[in-house]
Amino acid sequence: MLSIVLVDAHFTIESELRALGCKVLALRPGGGFFALRDLLGEEWLRPDLFVQMERLDARSYFEGLENLPCPTFFWAIDSHLNMFWQKWYTKLFDAVLTPHVSLFSTLPDFFRPIALHSFTWPGLRRDFVPHADRKRALGLCARIDAHRPLRASLLALLKDRGLEHNGNPELKQADIFTFYADTKVVPNESLTFEVNYRLLEAASCGCMVLSPDAGEDQNTLLEPGREFLVYHDGLELLDFVDFARRRPLVAEKIGLTAARRVTAEHLPPQRAHKLLEIALNTPRARLSGPAARMALWLCLAMQIRNHALPFSAAEHADKGMSFLWGPERNRSEAVRPLLAH
Repeated sequence: MLSIVLVDAHFTIESELRALGCKVLALRPGGGFFALRDLLGEEWLRPDLFVQMERLDARSYFEGLENLPCPTFFWAIDSHLNMFWQKWYTKLFDAVLTPHVSLFSTLPDFFRPIALHSFTWPGLRRDFVPHADRKRALGLCARIDAHRPLRASLLALLKDRGLEHNGNPELKQADIFTFYADTKVVPNESLTFEVNYRLLEAASCGCMVLSPDAGEDQNTLLEPGREFLVYHDGLELLDFVDFARRRPLVAEKIGLTAARRVTAEHLPPQRAHKLLEIALNTPRARLSGPAARMALWLCLAMQIRNHALPFSAAEHADKGMSFLWGPERNRSEAVRPLLAH
């Protein structure tokens, strides 16, 4: 029986691994900086696999990853927004799992993970609803705020095409799937032309997805032109929406083909199996010693500057330099000016 530590697990990965017979310790620290030994306790200091999944709100960072005797994975979700700190933090892991392989692949050699795997969130198995039985021709579940100007433009562009939009930020995933199961066509939009949740959510429900060009990261999940359509500007998006209304059977076929691809390759059990397969073939590649402590400290310094950690820069500078140099050589005064710029 494999013993696996999961930090901030979601996407049902915890239950899938348990179903495979794994012993799982699921940690949800709630955000902040932690000594890993204190969280694991003596029983879990020697697991067979350690996986930290990026949490989008309360982020956690760990001291002591280098001491784990097992493979360590970081599942990066929002690298398109957070590469400024992830390029440091991921150096503490043996492998990086991410839907954004292209971003990590273009990093300088030092920051590029030695083991990098295309690994996105799973879809969901759904009974296919014929498009003729769906009430909504064009629909989108997505938040709208000042940080998403492209999304606001998309809504304005498709207003005359009858787009139905649900922007409730508290909407649960089950409600999103219910919405898409009653929708024929879903116009996707992403902040920086990255792969996002919506692609597989809508595809799981058999919608015809219209998505901006996110390159190979997206095309490895679904086949463009067959399982979804790629648009490059607003005019092309409008053409695809109009095409779907003129050729409803073609739109339905694209949605059905996408749903079958999700069932064949992108369900939660398949993700759990792949996770274990990667673990069996991952050698140790993380930083250790002073280099690891420096990488962790630089990651935390970046987050302090981004106001993303729940303690002050001065307080962290003391703590950071203590574990970097040792308490007898606290040099926090030397680095505090770096945090002010």
